[in-house]
Amino acid sequence: MKLSYKYRLTVSFCIILAGFTAGIAAFEQYRERAYKTEALEEKLDAYAGITHRYLEQYGRSAAAFDSLLTLLPPAIRVTWIDAQGEVLYDNLLPQTAQMENHAGRPEILQAARDGKGYDIRISTSNNREYLYYARLFEGYYIRMALPYDIHVRHFLKPGNGFLYYIMALFVVGLLFIHYVAGRFGKSIRQLRDFSLAAGSDTLHPAGNTHFPDDELGEIGTKIVHDYLQLKAHEKKIALEKEKLLQHVQHSAEGICFFTPDRTVAFYNGLFMQYLNILGEEITTDPAHILEEEFFTSHEQSAVGSWQSAVGSKQSTVAVGSSQSAVGSKQSAVGSRQSAVAVGSDSKQSAVSRGLSSAEDTADCQLPTATADCQPPTATADCNCPLPTATADCPLPISRHGKCFLMRINRFDDNSFEVVLNDITPSEKTRRLKQELTGHIAHELRTPVTSIRGYLETVLEQQLTPEKERHFLQKAYRQTLMLSELIRDMNLLTKLEDATGTFALKPVAIAGIIQNVAADMAALLEAQDITLDTDLPPNAWVCGNENLLYAVFRNLMENVVHHAGKQVKIRITQYAADKDFLHFSFADTGAGIADQRHLPRLFERFYRVTEGRTRDTGGSGLGLAIVKNIILFHKGSITVKNRPGGGLQFLFSLPAAERLTDLEMC
Repeated sequence: MKLSYKYRLTVSFCIILAGFTAGIAAFEQYRERAYKTEALEEKLDAYAGITHRYLEQYGRSAAAFDSLLTLLPPAIRVTWIDAQGEVLYDNLLPQTAQMENHAGRPEILQAARDGKGYDIRISTSNNREYLYYARLFEGYYIRMALPYDIHVRHFLKPGNGFLYYIMALFVVGLLFIHYVAGRFGKSIRQLRDFSLAAGSDTLHPAGNTHFPDDELGEIGTKIVHDYLQLKAHEKKIALEKEKLLQHVQHSAEGICFFTPDRTVAFYNGLFMQYLNILGEEITTDPAHILEEEFFTSHEQSAVGSWQSAVGSKQSTVAVGSSQSAVGSKQSAVGSRQSAVAVGSDSKQSAVSRGLSSAEDTADCQLPTATADCQPPTATADCNCPLPTATADCPLPISRHGKCFLMRINRFDDNSFEVVLNDITPSEKTRRLKQELTGHIAHELRTPVTSIRGYLETVLEQQLTPEKERHFLQKAYRQTLMLSELIRDMNLLTKLEDATGTFALKPVAIAGIIQNVAADMAALLEAQDITLDTDLPPNAWVCGNENLLYAVFRNLMENVVHHAGKQVKIRITQYAADKDFLHFSFADTGAGIADQRHLPRLFERFYRVTEGRTRDTGGSGLGLAIVKNIILFHKGSITVKNRPGGGLQFLFSLPAAERLTDLEMC
């Protein structure tokens, strides 16, 4: 049975107190016995002194001893012993000549040494136990002996009063110790109950632990308070950790955390997806990235830059030949300055770093350079520049037509994370914006140059009124083309960035087509173009009336500008389902002989004719606007050549029932 702290403390102090009490009692018994023995010795010493004075007065003889006995207590045995230990007189044994020499008796030996001797033993003469006391005088010993009987024993026996007193004190002390141990035991028991409850997570949030008002209680209260604060912080940390893990799990980046010993701590699904795209083989182990060449090369370079960062706050990025690139990579470990060079042999350098392969055709590059991370020139096969290998500089990697950025972040405990970011969409957007900027510049350059030339001609040359009006009319037409281009660009921007500005409602397609035909009647008549429609009465779609007007307007303008003369346009609804109405817009014009151009007709500023001539008119954005409007309405559009010649556009729009009150759909 396991004793509680209270009882163990009580027993421990009880044993200590019992030993202390027993020692005091034994010492007191010994001292009291010694005191009584000393008192008895003093009496015997007095008798010995009386005997010595009597002998000195009446002579040293047996008769003197016999007469002296009447003055002494009857139980006392008197012995006269000379200096050599021979017994000269003994009142109990008259035949002293037959007695042994007493020079070796303990009391005689002690008296010879100290002048007085004391001993309790059994006499060899009569086999009786005596209390002997011997005293040395001038040339002889006087020995007094009392029979060590029950009377003497009782006299020498210590009293029990003090023993009873010390026992009473022992009991009182034991009760006090039990009380004090109870107070200590209560605090210890509460701490034990608290630790057990804390270990099993059954502790009440408020603690519900009240310790005694003492130092140990203060310690217990502080422990409980600190524990509750720790648990509260643990809950907050667990909540924040859960939020972080949820964020990492649903992050748009592939993230994997590694411990200092390079084992995987946590990763998200996107990391494995990206790793299997970048890796040479399919794997289910995220730690496989540590064996990839692109990772090891980047990590080694990063280690060099981290080491050099300790000794220097400056880093240099040099762009040069492939030979300087190799030298800079070697000096990244042994030098305080790091340099990365990419030059004429950049293709070979990219292969050595694992950044390019036979499939690497993507066009990727780093963001704008900064003072700490300067992206060098791109490689030949992949437009992915090789940056300085540091923790702050991501490494661009191209695989299978996709561009990625890999970043290694190291932490103070030597753990690290690897972040893979798919930048393919942003690269495509960048290229599209780059191309769009070039297209816009080209499209603006032609009319602006024409306007400038016409106006310079009017201002610098002497022209007849007719010629001057002719050039001004040409400049005016160019400004109309610029206005048309700006209008179309504004419409495309709204379709991409401000779709919420377009309200949707049920719209009759037949009414839209009639409005477009009326507005373009002069242009259609000039080109001898006829319009034929075959639409059912319930051809109502859910859309924006202005945008749908732009769809058919741009399709008809495309026919006017590119199909030729004496063309017939036919608009029909060829199918319908629960959600969409399917329309056909076909013409009998020239069509496009090379079908490779068909998928690109909806690109901005794309022209089938080489040289990008604007002689046929239009902004070059008409079909791009058509596609974006159809996509805005959740529909789809495609184009193909008609068997009899001309183009046929097939597109779908969301169906809607006709609402008399024109409610929003």
